[in-house]
Amino acid sequence: MKTVLVSVDGSDASRAAVRWCADNVTPDDRILAVSGLGPVGEFVLEFPGFDSTSPRQLRETFRHRWCAPLDHAGLHWEPLFLNQRQGVALARIVQRESPDLVVLGKPEHLGVDLLLHGLVQHALHRAGCPVVLVPAPPSQRGRRALNDDVLEDAP
Repeated sequence: MKTVLVSVDGSDASRAAVRWCADNVTPDDRILAVSGLGPVGEFVLEFPGFDSTSPRQLRETFRHRWCAPLDHAGLHWEPLFLNQRQGVALARIVQRESPDLVVLGKPEHLGVDLLLHGLVQHALHRAGCPVVLVPAPPSQRGRRALNDDVLEDAP
């Protein structure tokens, strides 16, 4: 039995990582689904008129929607929702649990993620084990722009 840590934050990249786990992890493995919400994120969620999602609702979404592919695959997993930014939450759990594998979704724009969240940077520098970066599916906008560029270049 190995311990697999997966980053869960509701993003397209995170959904790809959870799906990868559902497809590749065995029922004998221990899965730690880690999600974090820092103080700034919690404050923004509670700001009137910005978003109607409360931190409690976000935790429920994490357990019942974002991790649903793990349930559908018949896998047993442990939800770990920390009151910290996602990158810091991952680093803390990596240090505490010493997983055998870390699974992260690779954002479409990795540089933006490093600047804004440090998610990948935190996990990669502290993992001490193999890390699987699962690419996010290309956005519709990106595909459309790519197709437009190809059509414009065509004779």
